[in-house]
Amino acid sequence: MAWKPEVRVANDERWYDNAIRCETEAEAMAYARDLEARWTSAREIRATQCDDPVNGHWVDGKWKWNEDVR
Repeated sequence: MAWKPEVRVANDERWYDNAIRCETEAEAMAYARDLEARWTSAREIRATQCDDPVNGHWVDGKWKWNEDVR
């Protein structure tokens, strides 16, 4: 089980995510906050659990893929 960061953008009720899958909710929220800062239309963020495998880690403000993913 993993956590995925999600972003909701202006004028859209849908939540969007990418391939990032984190080990903890805190890690997913840190990545989501980074996305929110870079996306001009982001209006809300969250982290949700999913059944996907963890594929990397948020380290020192950067996403680091697991070696077996890249």
